[in-house]
Amino acid sequence: MSKYCINCKHFSPKEGDTEHEFARCSYNQTPSLVTGTLVRDGMYYCAAARASTGKGTCGAEGKHYEEKAVSNV
Repeated sequence: MSKYCINCKHFSPKEGDTEHEFARCSYNQTPSLVTGTLVRDGMYYCAAARASTGKGTCGAEGKHYEEKAVSNV
């Protein structure tokens, strides 16, 4: 199986963005201790994370890729 961002547990789509052009990667992000939500401003765009080889990015090989959990609901 290919390591597509959309299938990764770190994939964080922007609400209303059906093309996922502005989806971000939540790898290395910690949720707010107050609300439990992730702060999107500190995340790399998925496209940038896959194009880069810098610290905290996946690169083309998807080194931080983790399969999303399957739901039975």
